[in-house]
Amino acid sequence: MTQVDHIANMPSLHNTAKLSTVSAAEVPDILAEALKRHGPMVVTVRYKNRWVVFAVRVVGIRAGTLWMTLPGAVGSIAPEEMLRRQTIGMSFRLENFRYFFCARVAQFQPYTARGGLKATAAGVRCPKEMQRLSRRIHPRVDVPGDLQARVTIWPGGRRTRFDENVPDRPVWSGQLTNLSTGGFQARTEGSTLAFFEPGDLVGARLAFEPGQRPIDMDAQFRYGSTDGSMSLLGFQFIGLDERDDGEEILEELRRRVELYLQG
Repeated sequence: MTQVDHIANMPSLHNTAKLSTVSAAEVPDILAEALKRHGPMVVTVRYKNRWVVFAVRVVGIRAGTLWMTLPGAVGSIAPEEMLRRQTIGMSFRLENFRYFFCARVAQFQPYTARGGLKATAAGVRCPKEMQRLSRRIHPRVDVPGDLQARVTIWPGGRRTRFDENVPDRPVWSGQLTNLSTGGFQARTEGSTLAFFEPGDLVGARLAFEPGQRPIDMDAQFRYGSTDGSMSLLGFQFIGLDERDDGEEILEELRRRVELYLQG
């Protein structure tokens, strides 16, 4: 599988994405700038027939190796087990673009994090090329407030069974404020934002109209802000390409976007 094939099959992208190739001469400067800004990178890895998505930060680039923080355990699975000798997809935002590349995890090494904490970093070889696309590849439209479009969000992906009566498995409900075929934005009450980090996987149930059958989606938390007692959260859909009903859902999202555009 080539790098472009791997990226095209990552759950964070739809087949409609048009990628351009970053030249080898540009790659070192782009990675250096990403390290300087200390922004999050999103790692996507295929582990035991399912996608695992999490956020990391680059802590250094030395001798052609990019070193990144390790995520926490996924259930009982240690991050080293998920990543060891795996080819992973990595993406990050910089200026008006998102960058994507594939790399193989080569080694792990202890390092001293900020505050003197001891931690472990994973090392991947710096890529010789990357793919680049504009940050907004799906037209976004505001959802009219009088339509009462609602969204319910819970941690762990759509297959995670949720129960609003279980205190240690939180569920949030809010208003769907805008929508595209690539993701959505929601407004919720309270401190919802405090529970999420960029790259977190969630399940999302979208109900566009009262009484209509909702759509359950896998989504990735991308950004958030607060406005008084409200949280504004942005999510990106993932995994549609792997679902049997993916095309049907994508068509429904397109229909909704066109409907909202018409007012």
